[in-house]
Amino acid sequence: MLAYIDPGSGFNFLSWGPLILGILAGVLGGVFLFLEKSFHLLRRFFVLILITITVTGVIIWRVAMSSYPEFSKKIVVIGIDALDYGLMKSFMSKGELPNFKKLEEQGSFSPLKTVCPPESVVVWTSFATGMRPGNHGIFDFIMRDPQKYLPFLSLADIPSVPQTLKLGSFRIPLSKASLTNRRKSPAFWRITTERKVPTYIYFCPNTFPVERVYGKMLAGMGVPDIRGTMGTFSFYTTSALKKHKYRGGLVFHVEKENGVVSTFLYGPKDNSKTPPRDIKIPFLIKTGIKPDSLVVEIQDKRIFLEKGCWSKWIRVEFKISTLGVCEGICRFYLKGVEPDIELYCSPVNFDPGFALLPITYPPDFSGKLAEKVGLFYTQGMPYDTWALNEDRIDEGTFLEQAEYVLSEREKILKKELASFKGGVFFFYFQYPDPLQHMFLHFQNREDSPYRKTILQCYKKMDNILGWVMDNMAEDTTLMVLSDHGFGPFRRAVHLNTWLKENGFLYLKNSKNEGGEFFEDVDWSRTKAYALGFGGIYINQRGRESAGVVSPVREKERIKEEIAAKLSEW
Repeated sequence: MLAYIDPGSGFNFLSWGPLILGILAGVLGGVFLFLEKSFHLLRRFFVLILITITVTGVIIWRVAMSSYPEFSKKIVVIGIDALDYGLMKSFMSKGELPNFKKLEEQGSFSPLKTVCPPESVVVWTSFATGMRPGNHGIFDFIMRDPQKYLPFLSLADIPSVPQTLKLGSFRIPLSKASLTNRRKSPAFWRITTERKVPTYIYFCPNTFPVERVYGKMLAGMGVPDIRGTMGTFSFYTTSALKKHKYRGGLVFHVEKENGVVSTFLYGPKDNSKTPPRDIKIPFLIKTGIKPDSLVVEIQDKRIFLEKGCWSKWIRVEFKISTLGVCEGICRFYLKGVEPDIELYCSPVNFDPGFALLPITYPPDFSGKLAEKVGLFYTQGMPYDTWALNEDRIDEGTFLEQAEYVLSEREKILKKELASFKGGVFFFYFQYPDPLQHMFLHFQNREDSPYRKTILQCYKKMDNILGWVMDNMAEDTTLMVLSDHGFGPFRRAVHLNTWLKENGFLYLKNSKNEGGEFFEDVDWSRTKAYALGFGGIYINQRGRESAGVVSPVREKERIKEEIAAKLSEW
């Protein structure tokens, strides 16, 4: 455990300087008087020594106070993902968002121009740095290695599984993952930290691994689950599996023998092995006492589940080596029992009480927070849209999971804002973004029970804003902002197909369709290729390993030609 003193503690300690020095002087004076017979010389110069000590102490105290001035200004920034200006304006005009309306009347309310491309990880990085994507280097969720033409996530990844030696309630790190943020520009909290402005950052995207700040930080979007992914759920069923590729989770067909299912919970990947091996925990699924119920037995825990219900957080640990373990938390949801068992398990999150990754600063902050508010999702993208997309949970279950995440975030916001005395306080809510992705298409369907889901989502954010306004100090500057708006999704374009049809990309042997990861691309003739959520790259000589386009005039000509043809099309 690392010791930590809150910035305010330092100010309080220094403000007691004169009293401490007075006590020190009194003690020294007593010592000198007590030893006066032995130290006649010291007695003769006692007053001079006492004055010297006092003056020196006062000088030191004044220097310290000038080096660490108390910052009394209060700035609170609430970041809300995908808060759409048009929807906000409509809801406010109907009286549905009274707190946002109040904030507009007290200050201002304006649409902002976002950056290009308007992806969350890109825009929030621009917010943090004040830079455009070309400067801070994050311009998509998915980017590419120009030497291998292979994709990678712009968010940090885990090269190895961290592990600790567990000794009761103590943890001794046995390994430490070497992680760096791919952001190229410094964030504003580096500046505030250098100037000793108390800084509190909660769940801001692209803050993993966390940086040392003059305050506190909890990492947000970018924190992986225990498998090193952005969120891999597990699903266990006794029904036959369809023959298609499962992308968002691990789906297992299990057999029941004498009323018991024996299976595994998959955890980290041990990349030190060739090929990498999955580290897993055996667990049992047994018939419950009540109808439509099951019992999950995992390690030393028994979890009783009824159909349609969630479990609380369950602590699990994976044995990485002879001495080392990796600890995580997960939640189970029982979708069905008859005729087939259908059991969902959330992505295994890193345990905030024993965070092995740099997800929090100070290092013990998430553990202390979990003791006060309970265990919480550490995964940077906690809303399980994949499970809903793949029909492993339904819309109602997804909303329950989303509400659970939001309630955890609210608890943390209220706990931390209550102790905020000055400086910069930023808190991020992702909630409206996944809900609009999954429910916006229900908004105009009168027959759908989810037609008012988006309105209810915005009202929940309005309630949170109302609490913030009621509980912050009067001299606080409050800002609420978003990264982008939202709209319907009706069409998709396969850019590499378009590039091929327009003579910018070529396949080997005149194939009509290429394989994954550009394995069938003829790079000797290809001038451009697409990757990510809309990015087109020039196959540039000297940058790409098989580049053919000259980096000056030819590159600019091809860019203009692609832009013109896309616009015309």
